[in-house]
Amino acid sequence: MKKYIKKSIFIGIFSIIGIMGTGNKLYAEQNFRQWYADDKTEKIETELEDVYNNPSHATAVKYMVWVEVPVWNLKNGKKVSSKARIQVLNLLADEVKEIFTEIYNGPEKFPIKSVGGYNWRPNGIESLHSLGRAIDINPDENPQLSPDGVVLVGKKWEPYQNPYSITPEGDVVRAFTSRGWVWGANYTRPDYMHFDFPTRVEFEFINY
Repeated sequence: MKKYIKKSIFIGIFSIIGIMGTGNKLYAEQNFRQWYADDKTEKIETELEDVYNNPSHATAVKYMVWVEVPVWNLKNGKKVSSKARIQVLNLLADEVKEIFTEIYNGPEKFPIKSVGGYNWRPNGIESLHSLGRAIDINPDENPQLSPDGVVLVGKKWEPYQNPYSITPEGDVVRAFTSRGWVWGANYTRPDYMHFDFPTRVEFEFINY
């Protein structure tokens, strides 16, 4: 594990730049320094060492917790206060609550009808959902696309038109990225529903 982490420190930044595309190189470099310097990434790597060595749902779920967050729903065209539950890595639970509370209190009152976090995927730890460090919001209105624009998951992204679509300058993106999370819209394979908190270990091989 230690050899793997050491290797990731040096080559990770180049891998994430490849995932995000060359147009986001400066963005990736700046945020890599931020995440690498953050003691939280060290704690997360230590916490998940068991999962890296024994990748399975049975192992991973021991480190996950459910959190309840405030959200806005749309009912008959009106925004109504509600609650949502998300399963995430225990070390990120408080931060996830902060993020969704900020979104809830934002001027947009962004409506959230569907949200998902931890989900053990067939590709195991290559997905940050399997590690409880990725969150998807309103997947139908914030699809994942192929590099040439074909919809892979979801339906159609219509920012500024569809209230469920995430806008680049909006409350949702701001709440996540201000805390070091990455929005999937910046990837070579755009994933508008997706936000994740990567650490050094994942930079080498993340597969969204």
